[in-house]
Amino acid sequence: AEFDSLKRDIRAAIDGLGNDRERDVLIWRFGLEDGSPRTLGQTAERLGITKDRVRMVEARALNKLRHPQRNHRLKDYVGEHHHRTAEEV
Repeated sequence: AEFDSLKRDIRAAIDGLGNDRERDVLIWRFGLEDGSPRTLGQTAERLGITKDRVRMVEARALNKLRHPQRNHRLKDYVGEHHHRTAEEV
């Protein structure tokens, strides 16, 4: 149940980017649709752009997702577990 909720929240955050190319690059690169991450080359070929463009779009999208207004729901999943793991190390 929590995994399904996480998938929904990740998808909502990516859909909230407001940019179809950024959404598509992240979905393909990280395998968010089918669990199979793709290489830069595979993603570039599928989307009809260069590998360098995939890198740039991916970096821009990930930077946007790091913004607190976009990732507040996702932080709930790592908050408690992340701190515990860091203290154990």
